[in-house]
Amino acid sequence: MKNNNVIIFLLAVAIIAAVVFAMKGKGGSEAGGQAASGASDYEKIETVRQAVEQVAGTAAVKTVGTDQGQWYVYDLRLIYQKDGEFFSKLKDKLGEGFDTQLSNGDYLFIGVLPMNNSYRIYAGDPANENNMLYPEWKYTRLEKK
Repeated sequence: MKNNNVIIFLLAVAIIAAVVFAMKGKGGSEAGGQAASGASDYEKIETVRQAVEQVAGTAAVKTVGTDQGQWYVYDLRLIYQKDGEFFSKLKDKLGEGFDTQLSNGDYLFIGVLPMNNSYRIYAGDPANENNMLYPEWKYTRLEKK
């Protein structure tokens, strides 16, 4: 009877140890995955910044809207459905099927002021100034690089 209790005890310890090691291994890979996702987020943001900068610096920015003194804000997911020289050039710079979602679930938005060839980049709700990524980093859901 004592041998059975010892065997059951050792088996229980082995199972617990296996579960603990499996959870540690999984946690480690998630942490690595989050770091990789963060790096990917910065790459996406920089890709968008460069693309918008290049296109906003051309005459194509004047085709964005009728009121050149107004900020126009666009969800980048929708630029592939928009017509016009500005959006066409932006699509070319970003490439087909550019993923505009960050690892935390927020989507990227751009704001354009045609009169000054100015632009802004937001993640999440662009109506909230605290979601700005460029020109001033105010976004708190991703640490400034």
